[in-house]
Amino acid sequence: MAVVLAIVIALGAREAYPAYREAELFDLGYEHYLASQPEKALEAFTLFLKEFPQSSAKDAAMFWMGKSFVRMKQPQEARNIFDEMAREFPESPLRPYAIREIEKLAEAGMAKERESSLRGGTYKEETSHGKARQPREERVAEKPEEPFSQTTGPTAYMLQVAALDGEVKAFIDQYTQAYELGDIDKFMSFYSRSAVENSSSGYNEIRNGYQKNFQDRRYSYSLKDPLMEESDGNVILTGTYFITRTQGGPLGIVAQGHIRWTLTRENGIFKILRADYDLL
Repeated sequence: MAVVLAIVIALGAREAYPAYREAELFDLGYEHYLASQPEKALEAFTLFLKEFPQSSAKDAAMFWMGKSFVRMKQPQEARNIFDEMAREFPESPLRPYAIREIEKLAEAGMAKERESSLRGGTYKEETSHGKARQPREERVAEKPEEPFSQTTGPTAYMLQVAALDGEVKAFIDQYTQAYELGDIDKFMSFYSRSAVENSSSGYNEIRNGYQKNFQDRRYSYSLKDPLMEESDGNVILTGTYFITRTQGGPLGIVAQGHIRWTLTRENGIFKILRADYDLL
């Protein structure tokens, strides 16, 4: 009996190790990126994709590789990885951000070309006293690549809030789209596997409930007056929701009330960790 138990434990550990290794590698790369160590982040994410080419977090790993290339001032490599990620994962919640990064890289490239064309080579400007100034490009300080991570004080806070606000709005839009399509797999991708709803329902119960609700029915979903605040590394989102049946039964508003979501990051992507609703 002891031998059988030992074998079972060993097999369980062997099966659990890849999942642990996968999460460990991704977290390592993300931590290096946040610590402004893009070279190390790139190494970790490259190893992650080599060891786990079919990972469900592949799109996120590719996105942060692209961001690491941006920080390393390698725009062509960054654009290549963003392009590849956007093509390979058309449904990824990170795809809009990858597209925006591609646009920013293109804009920066065009600006650099215009500057080079106008400059026409190195030159010196004459001051009113006849003394030569240094070339203009040497006098203009380079703009920080990511001001919200390098600036301090009220400006940094405002930029951080603006960036976070945009990310949360994108999350709401994508959640709403999945809800209205009745796509249970896409819809549940917005929930953490550790999610709890109204203090009692776990992930499987949540999935089963929505799957039953989506059968032969379609709804429109809207969230009014959303407010967010950061708490212990998570985002608390509150608002008033309205659910209207558009197909498969009596039409019209079927539910409305207050919501409170706790959004957490998993592999750099927002997931619902806790959802609380009431009815008005």
